[in-house]
Amino acid sequence: PNGKVINDVNGLRLENVPFDRSYFIKLEMYGSYSVKYSAMDWMEREQDYPFALLVVDDQVPVITVSGSIKTEVKQGKQITVAKATATDNVDGEVDVYVYLVNPSGVISKATLGKKVTLAEKGAYQLRYLAVDKFGNLNILYYDITVV
Repeated sequence: PNGKVINDVNGLRLENVPFDRSYFIKLEMYGSYSVKYSAMDWMEREQDYPFALLVVDDQVPVITVSGSIKTEVKQGKQITVAKATATDNVDGEVDVYVYLVNPSGVISKATLGKKVTLAEKGAYQLRYLAVDKFGNLNILYYDITVV
């Protein structure tokens, strides 16, 4: 994935090595590895046979919400959207997005640490989302009832 030639588990650099042996490798990075076999016929015509090995990251980012989120609020009152952070096993820190779904199903973007007014009675949902570069998505749901 980083463009460098890798070594087999015994330390042999896997570049221009004989094809009639087995080589064991440990794929330690996520991403796409390129493998190319080259063969030459008796007329010295060379043919390449490339293929790729893909090591996928299938772990979702971990979202940590700071503080508490109220589960019941009086109509017309404001709440502060709790701050949050997210970390990923490959990407490190990733962005957190937060959305508020009102009782009518309308979704609006909210801002971490800012206040929002809950104008309608009914069930709201606060959603915290984080996605990594591999597309792994984590969503935390918090239900809020407005009375």
